[in-house]
Amino acid sequence: MYYEERVIDGKLMYRTHPRGDWSEVSYEDLLTKYNQGKEQLSLQKFKINELKQNLQEIQQRVDDCINDKIFQ
Repeated sequence: MYYEERVIDGKLMYRTHPRGDWSEVSYEDLLTKYNQGKEQLSLQKFKINELKQNLQEIQQRVDDCINDKIFQ
């Protein structure tokens, strides 16, 4: 399936055929895209925070190993 979006004269337009006519994206579709984007951003922020927490735990384990007398 073909789908292309482009901003034309300040409006988000789409077409479903490479040589098809451009149509304006509806307000409802824009709102859906916006909400999906917000949801994805929220999920990515959550994942980033999880990764940061995991990294801190790993760094603490490394620090514990370095400071352990077995490795000195």
